[in-house]
Amino acid sequence: MQIQFAFEIEAGTMIFDRPDIFTVYIENLPWKRGHITLHKSKGPSKTNEQLAFYYAVVVETAYRQMLEDGNDVITINIAGRERTLPLTRDVVDLILKDAYAKNIGSANVLKRHMSKMDCMALIDFCIRWCACYLHCVIPEPDTNWRDAPAEKVE
Repeated sequence: MQIQFAFEIEAGTMIFDRPDIFTVYIENLPWKRGHITLHKSKGPSKTNEQLAFYYAVVVETAYRQMLEDGNDVITINIAGRERTLPLTRDVVDLILKDAYAKNIGSANVLKRHMSKMDCMALIDFCIRWCACYLHCVIPEPDTNWRDAPAEKVE
């Protein structure tokens, strides 16, 4: 396990979030020389609202459009052999992530490692991809859903 310390840089100086813990750690090191590797923070993690919009709206709309276009199965190449799979929401998710990964030049896309900005880029790409290749429109997210009055259930 590697020890990690978060900091911000102000006027060329590292300002640690917990300087007291960093000082104790440095004072108790058994060696006198070492090196530090800096890693850029990707920003805040993706939100539940982003993931909910992605799965409930983007993937669902793409899935329904593919079914409406008559694509109830999909043929893919796995280990050099063609396989035919039934079209499911999970398969649509994989198709969208694969298209996004190819667009950004990555081998694969893992949502669990995404920042808020990364997830927004994925959603924006999927909206454009669906419009271009599926000829469907992904509805805009409802940003005022928290302000809406609660509906009465009778």
